[in-house]
Amino acid sequence: MLVGAAIAPLGLLAGCSASAILLPDPDDSVRSDVAASERNLIAAYTSAISAYPKLAAVLGPLRDQHRDHLNAVGGTADELPGPSNSSTGAKAALSALTAAELVAARERVAQCVAAQAKDLAWTLSLIGSSEAQHAVALAGVKT
Repeated sequence: MLVGAAIAPLGLLAGCSASAILLPDPDDSVRSDVAASERNLIAAYTSAISAYPKLAAVLGPLRDQHRDHLNAVGGTADELPGPSNSSTGAKAALSALTAAELVAARERVAQCVAAQAKDLAWTLSLIGSSEAQHAVALAGVKT
């Protein structure tokens, strides 16, 4: 009986396979940081569109691309920050969005380097180049 009690736990351990053991993904924090940044960008675009509806045709597609970026890293738009009303005009809103895009592009480069998985690094490089292009596009918008 003592032998049976000693062997039973070993049988349970033998039943566990390597695939059943869940280890944390080393890229979870990178994905989380990117998702938070993308949510902030989506909220900033939504605020600017709300404040300046005439810019919706230009800003809407860029905001939608940020939703795609968020989805690409496994994030959801369920937890968007509230709108910001700190803009002092359409030109200032565009400048703020341009600056935010440049910051995001630089962040993606650093996050790309930090990523462990090759596919995540590739995705982040594409997102970063998209955000750099957004800054260029915004700089050309006439108000």
